[in-house]
Amino acid sequence: MEQVGRNQSFIIHLNVKLPLLPIQTSHQLYCIVQEGLTNIQKHACASVVSLNGYQTSEGIILELIDDGQGFDVNAPASGFGLRGMQERVQILGGELKIDSYPGKGTQIQVIISL
Repeated sequence: MEQVGRNQSFIIHLNVKLPLLPIQTSHQLYCIVQEGLTNIQKHACASVVSLNGYQTSEGIILELIDDGQGFDVNAPASGFGLRGMQERVQILGGELKIDSYPGKGTQIQVIISL
């Protein structure tokens, strides 16, 4: 997050309170966040990005939210970013939710049951 924040023009709000996780889970979540931030840098034209991570009765919740230009989630994906995120979530047996509309920003939520 620090490296991304230094190299980009958007503000990052970080609110992560996760328990100690298995190394496999931690690594996959790290890669998901990294890919999400890369997508925001390349495509979103965002000014504010929020990363939230917390534990609920459902499991681990990770949210990456931006105020960028958004996109049509039903349009065919041209790159590998979202596909890679989906594959990593599947490895963890979780669920990936993407909520975005053109002009309205994007919210990506990862839910991993524990």
